[in-house]
Amino acid sequence: MELFETTILNHHIERYRTFGEIIKNYEKFEELFTPEVYNHQDALAFQRQLMINQGISRYKQCSDNARKFTEQKTFELWSVFSKIKKESESEWILFRALRDFYFVNHGQNNVPSDPKEVLVMLHKYLNDK
Repeated sequence: MELFETTILNHHIERYRTFGEIIKNYEKFEELFTPEVYNHQDALAFQRQLMINQGISRYKQCSDNARKFTEQKTFELWSVFSKIKKESESEWILFRALRDFYFVNHGQNNVPSDPKEVLVMLHKYLNDK
């Protein structure tokens, strides 16, 4: 079982490497919500499960390792979309909070199913405070 789990976790990291290759040339935040990205919903769903179960250290480590291929580019696209003037630790914290909220709550009641709608809603809410 341990070998099977390790194989699945390594496969997930490779899927995120592929996902990172897909988005590396994107120029607009909206491109993250195209059919090309939605073709990888299973990897996104697996990432969600890793995040929900991040109390298990090997799941958190896998999630963190997978995210290395997408996080910087996603942050860059989001920061342009959000009109952030400079990269700061507080903006990274906000970005990660929004991202994690989406992953953990996606598909739950009272949460829009469109990821762009969720991120726009949360960003607007936090900026209006």
